Amino acid sequence: MSSVALKYKTNSTLTLVWENVKTEAYYIEWNCSSPNTDENKVFYQNASTNTTTIKELAPGSFCNVVITAFINNFDLGVLNGSALVRSLNESTLEEGLLI
Repeated sequence: MSSVALKYKTNSTLTLVWENVKTEAYYIEWNCSSPNTDENKVFYQNASTNTTTIKELAPGSFCNVVITAFINNFDLGVLNGSALVRSLNESTLEEGLLI
């Protein structure tokens, strides 16, 4: 996994897509903040595909995201791949803006 792209955004959601790798699932950690509301939120998700959407963000929120591929090995437990860490350069839309 090396590339992450913002696929879609509204004033309260962000949707990401990333390079697909051979894995069972992905663990995603979002750290988001809004300079408009001084609100900080942390979200945790599991995804079985190479895309995910985060909701309930304040308008103008910026996020850092950590994506980790993992597989379940029944002998050894969960095996994690290297984490992909990205700071997103785009925010959710400001209130009232339309694309």
